[in-house]
Amino acid sequence: MDKLRMRSGAMFVMAALVVFGSVGCNSKDNGSDGGSGGPFDAGVHDGGCGPVSWDSQVQPIVQTYCLTCHGDPAAFGAPHPLAAYSDTQAMSVEQPGTPVYTLMANKVSSGQMPPSGTRPTADEVQLINAWAAAGAPQAACPGTDAGVYDAGPVADAGTIDLSGHAFEGTAHDFVITPDAGNASNLYHCFAFTVHTEDGGPRELTEFGPVVDNSQILHHMILYRLPDGGAPASDYDCFGGPGPDNAQFVYGWAPGVQPYTLPSDIGFPVNDGDQFVVQIHYHNFTGASQTDNSGVAFWWTDQQRTHQAQVVALGNANFTIPAGSTDFEVTGTCTNPASYGVSFNVFAAVPHMHTHGTSIDTVNTHQDGGTELLVETDNWSFDDQQVKPVNMVVYPGDVLTTHCHYNTTASSTSISFGEDTEDEMCFDFLYLYPSVDVTVPGYCLQ
Repeated sequence: MDKLRMRSGAMFVMAALVVFGSVGCNSKDNGSDGGSGGPFDAGVHDGGCGPVSWDSQVQPIVQTYCLTCHGDPAAFGAPHPLAAYSDTQAMSVEQPGTPVYTLMANKVSSGQMPPSGTRPTADEVQLINAWAAAGAPQAACPGTDAGVYDAGPVADAGTIDLSGHAFEGTAHDFVITPDAGNASNLYHCFAFTVHTEDGGPRELTEFGPVVDNSQILHHMILYRLPDGGAPASDYDCFGGPGPDNAQFVYGWAPGVQPYTLPSDIGFPVNDGDQFVVQIHYHNFTGASQTDNSGVAFWWTDQQRTHQAQVVALGNANFTIPAGSTDFEVTGTCTNPASYGVSFNVFAAVPHMHTHGTSIDTVNTHQDGGTELLVETDNWSFDDQQVKPVNMVVYPGDVLTTHCHYNTTASSTSISFGEDTEDEMCFDFLYLYPSVDVTVPGYCLQ
């Protein structure tokens, strides 16, 4: 494959965080492997009892893995709640005419849901499938129930402390109509200008989410526009914030915590710099909604030893055939010797969607030696945390990102794109120094 020099722009960094892209939810990480399987036809609900019941076996599994998003009311763009048995018997708003319990079995069997943390165990997947196959009964038939299934405790993610932040950019009482965007998906950008207390420069040290209307909030990305150029205070922005000078800074989706930079590293910001928060809304509520979500950040007036930037590695031009068990996509990025600059990588954020199984980035030195920069063996769509790294990328080094996918549950090919059903192959690197030689912004195939 051709090698592309690192260069400026957010053309593909865009919603590559469709980071944390169209994201799902989970509240448990028990270290177990998930089940697998293809589309499932649960048949017609006959209202009778069954060998597996909602009350004894299925509800505890849902309680553990699903209620962060599928509570009552549903949150973070989930189309319907799963908090009560009656919720599972309703017709899906995603696939009209299909009962929710059928989609539950299909999506759990295929690994689409929950697309986070760790999947339910193979035994738990089998219980959900058996329940749906029996018509999704609420109660167990006498003598057939194995007893109450214990899926384990629900993890408490805790609250995010935003006290003491220096600035925040939010959606300003933005109204999201139920038919906004494509199939109730809306990507909208909110631009704002930073003014420091004394007009002097600052260095950003921490970023955190301001979550207001969690029912429709899907994900958020913070961009910095050092030269300005956003088209308006707010505007539709499917595909990214627009200006070529937009620099990705921070991304949030359910489960992502605030990020604090190491004590000697900061992102430079000047009085008058413009920022854009891109928000993905998923309004399945059937009514107009108002939101004030956004991103808060902290800064210091003390110059730090190192100034950081973000480079996106990967591939933004690929198609995965249907039925693939282990399809590989690669992208290479060279640190040209002509730069004469060694980059210190201190963190990485790998990113794929729901068909991803593993991702890694390897650094190949000019002498042929290799180093593993970052690796995720059991990819989880909703566990996209910032991973610490400690590696120097020398002039002439080549970074190769490998993304692996399983599409056995898909009947059609899958290409690069922003929607949940599409795929991505990115590794966002936080590194220093911040340089102005064709300023590194992305390095993609």
